[in-house]
Amino acid sequence: MKRLFMIVIVMTMLASCGVERGIPSTTLEEPSSGQSSAQDNRNVLYYAESNFPLIDVVKSSFNQQDMTRIFLAENKTIEDVANELLEHVKSKPIEVSQNTGEKQVLVYDNYFATLTKDPNNESNTFLEIATYGFVRDNYQPDFFDGLLVLWLLDEVLDVDDWGKKQKKRCTDSGENCYRTYGNIGGGFKGPVGQPSLRGGSSNVRGGGPGTGK
Repeated sequence: MKRLFMIVIVMTMLASCGVERGIPSTTLEEPSSGQSSAQDNRNVLYYAESNFPLIDVVKSSFNQQDMTRIFLAENKTIEDVANELLEHVKSKPIEVSQNTGEKQVLVYDNYFATLTKDPNNESNTFLEIATYGFVRDNYQPDFFDGLLVLWLLDEVLDVDDWGKKQKKRCTDSGENCYRTYGNIGGGFKGPVGQPSLRGGSSNVRGGGPGTGK
């Protein structure tokens, strides 16, 4: 009887230890909201992902790793969104184009942030965050007329005479080049089969041409 009693005591102790091992640790703390916010604000893509709904992603016709992500800023004008980015994104743009009322572009170290009106609801704004490679290989150069000077695009995209070369590619592909999500939508195919324009003499990758207009 005494032996049976000791066995019960030992089994009870082992079961107790097992339960304790299953209790989640309370020493690991989640980052505070302030820490998370600071992380999200470090560049324009993080900020967009944290503050606007992502509605689509369009991949480059040349390199699938290059893409533009489309976010929707509801009930905000182009000016509202541009001011929000300039105020809250820690990384400042290399260049800020004028706002034409229909479009505006902010060029950052690694991304183009393009603002256009939502054609289906003019109270909303599309915010597109595109990699340099997506802009270089897919955008219609005429889109930047009145926004960014050609020499700046040559430097940032690292292609001599980018506008001239890309215009030829667009023409050769039947004008199937990108003009923002509001004009092209998610069915964009791009200048498929056209060679890359990478390989100019410039080495600028942000921070050089100035701080914007």
